[in-house]
Amino acid sequence: MKRSSVYRNGLVGLLLLCATVYFSCIESDEVISFDFQCVGLSEDFRRVDVYLSAGEDLPRQRVRLNDLSKSRVQNYRGPSAVVFYNKASGGAPVARVKLSASIKSPLFIFTLTSSKPKLAYSVSSIENDWSVHGSNSCVLVNLSSQTLDWQVGDQRFELEASDQHAVSVDGANDKTSVVVLASDANGKVSRVYRAKWRNVATMRRLVFIRNTGPNELGSVRVQVVEDFKPKQAVAPAAPSRD
Repeated sequence: MKRSSVYRNGLVGLLLLCATVYFSCIESDEVISFDFQCVGLSEDFRRVDVYLSAGEDLPRQRVRLNDLSKSRVQNYRGPSAVVFYNKASGGAPVARVKLSASIKSPLFIFTLTSSKPKLAYSVSSIENDWSVHGSNSCVLVNLSSQTLDWQVGDQRFELEASDQHAVSVDGANDKTSVVVLASDANGKVSRVYRAKWRNVATMRRLVFIRNTGPNELGSVRVQVVEDFKPKQAVAPAAPSRD
């Protein structure tokens, strides 16, 4: 009887484990759909093409990267694990990213990976939907390894490495002053960025901070993308009854 009970309990446990694995696989292969855009951080991404795969049996979408502006809006439908390739067919993957379920419309941020990686690019994602970050806002994304001290207008705050922060600016002012400071290992403070941002009612700023490359000066590089709100489609006028 004891052997029979142990056998039954073991069989039930095995079935539960198989069911858990099965449903986990279903969840991981769940098809999702979203609009997306991409941006590259450095001149290495200027007019670079990558190809987005939604499945082995489906044609890949071409994405034209740029470092000065976001790519055009495109739609993706496929698994949440997104893969980019270097060719329209065949070729090799150059980047992978697992999309967070909390993001409505992602902006994929491309950076060069460290020495001799398996994949050429690292990709992270932030929320790109204007209903979340609207006009007169700044989205700060710290992809560097340093904690930075910021002053945006009258607001002062610390932005830790690998963190992001959104701030609103006073649109009633023509310009907003910005200063970014960094401290080295010895505690010496240096200014890494200073500017006066012009405020526009239909614009927000996406600000990316990354470590400098081997041929760049300083410890971090600040890249600002001025992002204008898309125009709403105008509904056609109703036909006249005259």
